[in-house]
Amino acid sequence: LSSSSAASDVYKRQGQHCVTIDDDDTRDIDDGLALERRSDGSLRIWIHVADPGRLIAADSALDLEARRRGSSLYLAVGNLPMFPEALSNGPFSLRQGHRSAAWSFWVELDEAGDIGAYSIQRSWVKPTYRLSYSDADELIDLAPPEDPDLADLDRLLERRRQWRLARGALLMDLPEGRIRSHEDEPQLEITEPSPSRQMVAEAMILAGAVAARFGMEHGLALPYRSQLPADLPAAAELQALPDGAVRFAAIKRCLSRGLMGTQPAAHFSLGLPAYVQATSPIRRYGDLVVQRQIAAILDGSAPL
Repeated sequence: LSSSSAASDVYKRQGQHCVTIDDDDTRDIDDGLALERRSDGSLRIWIHVADPGRLIAADSALDLEARRRGSSLYLAVGNLPMFPEALSNGPFSLRQGHRSAAWSFWVELDEAGDIGAYSIQRSWVKPTYRLSYSDADELIDLAPPEDPDLADLDRLLERRRQWRLARGALLMDLPEGRIRSHEDEPQLEITEPSPSRQMVAEAMILAGAVAARFGMEHGLALPYRSQLPADLPAAAELQALPDGAVRFAAIKRCLSRGLMGTQPAAHFSLGLPAYVQATSPIRRYGDLVVQRQIAAILDGSAPL
């Protein structure tokens, strides 16, 4: 594990083509993906996460206000950011063509999709492309020979998704609705599931699993998220229900609420032995706490 105080230029050292994938109107971009092709033919997944802690000192005025807010709010009439927009949309954000402070997770998956090896390091990244989800869907579908990275990342993360499924994960991908105000008129916007959205979600879950594993290996207090096991309806009962929202509703009514604590515990619906949210430190204060706890271990200082 690299020292967090020795941040490296990952994009220079490995010639990485980091891409960010978000909605068209997103300005606070806090994560990006890259693929490393190793000399032995193996592949590494890289997940780069914005590092606002590089610029915001703990217990400073900005930090205390972000802690008070807890998270960004995305409302129908506009956004209420956790950090000032000049920062969250500017130097904190992983912007195309800009050298940005980051935390970088690399992961090698085994043949089954389990985590074979990983590392966490502080870094500098320069995203090569900013893609919309529709752009990313097209690259995954076409897999152009001159730019196959997204298609290969999609295959790797689908392997990981199947690994979680085999351990009881529940995948309930449905369209999501959001109310927005356009010229003082409320409008319902529907977001449909797509390959790139599933790929990005799986990558973020993978980063959270890696952060949780790091915490477990170092006896580190983190805001672990967990969920108790549930007795689900019998397979025959579920098959009798229409697939999609109706069947998912029957499953969801059996699930317990998510829990949070400083000790790792299994997350039933994610199919993971431990999990923390770690990829949105611009938008969630808990994710910033995770970064600071990891930094303390790598720097040899005292964690919270």
